[in-house]
Amino acid sequence: MPSIDTLPECPRDNYDWDIFFGDQAERPLIFHGTSAAFAESIKDHGLAFQRRPWRELDLRRLVDIFGRHKLYGPKDWNIAVLSVYTQNTARLGCVSLCFDWIRVCGYYAIRSPGGETLSTALVLAQWMLQHHRDRLARDDLEFLSDLEQRGTAMIRGHKPLVVAFEFDPSWCDTEGVKFFVSRDTFAERREMWRRLRGSASYEFTGLHQDGGTTYNGKELLVRGGVPASAIRAMYVLETDHQGRHTVTSL
Repeated sequence: MPSIDTLPECPRDNYDWDIFFGDQAERPLIFHGTSAAFAESIKDHGLAFQRRPWRELDLRRLVDIFGRHKLYGPKDWNIAVLSVYTQNTARLGCVSLCFDWIRVCGYYAIRSPGGETLSTALVLAQWMLQHHRDRLARDDLEFLSDLEQRGTAMIRGHKPLVVAFEFDPSWCDTEGVKFFVSRDTFAERREMWRRLRGSASYEFTGLHQDGGTTYNGKELLVRGGVPASAIRAMYVLETDHQGRHTVTSL
């Protein structure tokens, strides 16, 4: 396990191979960002889709309200996250993991209290109540007010939490999945995809399949969830008045 004192502030490509992957060729760490409010549940039950802090029916109704009023949401927080990505995740019963420590800390744990889905739903409900309250029917107004209250209560006193799991290739749908243990091989594959896609910013999860298939994207979706036995560490991120982050292990 890497020492918490050696966690990188910001590796150039968001992958610190020497620290995280040097001696973990077969089973590297993979992370999930959420809120410390859910730490005890995760310790006891792992990362279980059935224990998610949001209800699918609430998301569907929120999407429906935005659709009827032809609204998209505020900048950087839009209904597309819920209407496309989240509902697809719910349909498949998936939880989201990522090999990128920096992205998990900054985007999912710090920027999204309670996780991306809950925080997005809460922001959108608050935005609708603040800016378009007069357009809402009574039942929609009551629903959004209740959703805001429940969501706010769940993340009250939020502290960002990052859970480190020991990755298991069986979580992937296809066989023969391995982790890139060679930085040079990773760089070669990445450069190949850059040429094919014409994009210099294309990212990888860091996985490949025997036979040449590269798993691309920022996240790995695991159906059902991840058992508590796979947990290797839980990190709480604190922020001081100057915006500096410190990390402690639970």
